[in-house]
Amino acid sequence: FSCYLMVVLLYLKKQEETAHYIIHIMWYRGEYMGCENLAGMKFAHLLVLKRDEMKKILFIINSLGGGGAEKALIEFLRHIDYTRYEVSLCLVFHEGCYLSDVPPEVRVFWLYERERNFVHRKSLKLYRNHGIRTLLRLRARRKIRGHYDAIVSFLEGDALLFHDMVRDRAERNVAWLHCDLRLFHWTRKTFRSDRDEELAYGRMDTIVFCSHITQVSFERMYRIDVPKTVIYNIIDGDSIRRQADAAVVPHDGFTITAVGSLSEVKSHDRLVRVARMFKDAGYRLRFQIVGAGALEEPLKRLRDELGLQDSVRFLGFRKPPYPFMKASDVFVSTSKSEAASLVICEAMTLGVPIVATRTSASEEFLADDRYGIVTGHSDVEIFEGLRRMVDDETLRAHYREQGFKRTELFSAEQTMRQFEALL
Repeated sequence: FSCYLMVVLLYLKKQEETAHYIIHIMWYRGEYMGCENLAGMKFAHLLVLKRDEMKKILFIINSLGGGGAEKALIEFLRHIDYTRYEVSLCLVFHEGCYLSDVPPEVRVFWLYERERNFVHRKSLKLYRNHGIRTLLRLRARRKIRGHYDAIVSFLEGDALLFHDMVRDRAERNVAWLHCDLRLFHWTRKTFRSDRDEELAYGRMDTIVFCSHITQVSFERMYRIDVPKTVIYNIIDGDSIRRQADAAVVPHDGFTITAVGSLSEVKSHDRLVRVARMFKDAGYRLRFQIVGAGALEEPLKRLRDELGLQDSVRFLGFRKPPYPFMKASDVFVSTSKSEAASLVICEAMTLGVPIVATRTSASEEFLADDRYGIVTGHSDVEIFEGLRRMVDDETLRAHYREQGFKRTELFSAEQTMRQFEALL
């Protein structure tokens, strides 16, 4: 009985090789030495055989920081059927605010302990300056062992670079894009050249995009003869609304909220300058920015230089941000590039009217002002779009209703069916 129990525990801990070894010994003893617990051993054997029949999937992502793609992956992992799939997650860097949110069924490992890592920095420099990938490849192949039914790089950049080095370890290789690279080609800091990146995508079996417009943009940039498909991110509306109701945020004035990392692509500096324009026009509004990042201090300096300490607040990273979003009168996005903005979809789920700069995400999800206002990227255009929403309560009520209707697009069941079809 103790051997049988040990096999079950090893199975649960995903140590299949050791379990197989013990089963072979038990099987020999059971068949040829008259072991009384033969039924138990057969059951343990069936458990391991069942695990062998499960499809093995490896996801690779740069880290689990507070970005939209990372959040989308966590939501995706929560909806996987773990009776059918054995899932591993490889982080290029073992860091991020969503580490504790990974479901317990997922085996997590990493290539480097943190992003500012001496070994990674030197290895990447050798590749970028001289085209030598040896050190990066050795790290990837030493850490990513075994064979998988599918490997999915769930983000651009580092995730794809390392995926390309181990693609022989999977039956199918899938690259997932969460960014419009034509508008914001941030992966140039990883790949030595655009040609290297194009070749990496060309060696995949399927490329997945989180919006149709992102796919069109990618195809204008890279002409790759690889099957492509669009799979929307999962928006769990019931969960979002429950979390929004879990805390009460005071509403002490007309509030405009932005949510996102304080990074170049989110362009929160535009919103700070627009806040000054509203103040000059005689409006008394509150602007709040939920998020953290490298540009926090420069943005706060800009706010102070413009004399907006009383009307622009930086709330830092909030998990979840939904209570602050729900307590808002308008949600705003000033991003340079968004492939499939989760926060836009979440704002619609919470019934908050939206004003967003023109990106792949806003064009597709807001559909030419049908579900929210889409503006140009200049400060004046953002100001005018926001002013329309601020001045017109009837318009805000209209977009609240339209937003609720639009969220039907992001069905978890449909997304999981599409994903399983890839395998």
